[in-house]
Amino acid sequence: MLKKKKILAVILARAGSKGIKHKNLKKIGELSLVEHSINHAKKSKFIDEIAVSTDSQEIRKISLKHKVWCDVLRPKKISKDNSIPSDAVIHVINNIPNQFDYVVELHPTHIFRRNNLIDKAITKLILNKKFDSLFSMVKIKSTSHPDYAIKINKKNEPIYKKSPSIFNRHLLRDCFMSTGVILMSKVSTLLKHKKMCNGRIYGYEIKDFLSQSNIDNIYDYELNKILWKKYGNKKF
Repeated sequence: MLKKKKILAVILARAGSKGIKHKNLKKIGELSLVEHSINHAKKSKFIDEIAVSTDSQEIRKISLKHKVWCDVLRPKKISKDNSIPSDAVIHVINNIPNQFDYVVELHPTHIFRRNNLIDKAITKLILNKKFDSLFSMVKIKSTSHPDYAIKINKKNEPIYKKSPSIFNRHLLRDCFMSTGVILMSKVSTLLKHKKMCNGRIYGYEIKDFLSQSNIDNIYDYELNKILWKKYGNKKF
């Protein structure tokens, strides 16, 4: 609780996954991906209750073992590849006994959240009363940056206003992309708009490289296992 606002954390951990089969049950170190996010939420000073949203009986058993709410399985109709994550969060809110002012959405594919990352984001949103929701974002630094874009006409001639050959990369405009490290919303506006990012949105930048790390496919998974061997004993 912060400023007398009750906060719920919902970890989205469905059974299916396109990139890796049973991804959320895969282990890095001694813990499955879903358990890493449970531990991150438990370390928060402000989160009042933790819930796991899943359609998997196995993930449900793991969640209950860790004494987090997972009393009702997520319906299959909102557990598909094209399902909207906000629907799963709303399903938890509608079924969990207690009422909350804010909800935090966490994805198990991020195993390196720093200890204070969640609480810093919570503080940013709750203390900035003019904002309704928050999502994490990372700065685009690679050649996927839009300033590097070059179009080709029908004669195969390049068309561009800027190019890496004629400008200094240190002068790139600041551009960002969203990431699922943490999302947060007032419960009232989530239920009104039916999506986590709603109303006036605060962009919370994730600057730490490890905290940005995401597991989307088998290559990400193998890389994160290597990173965990080196950095897993640090304070996460």
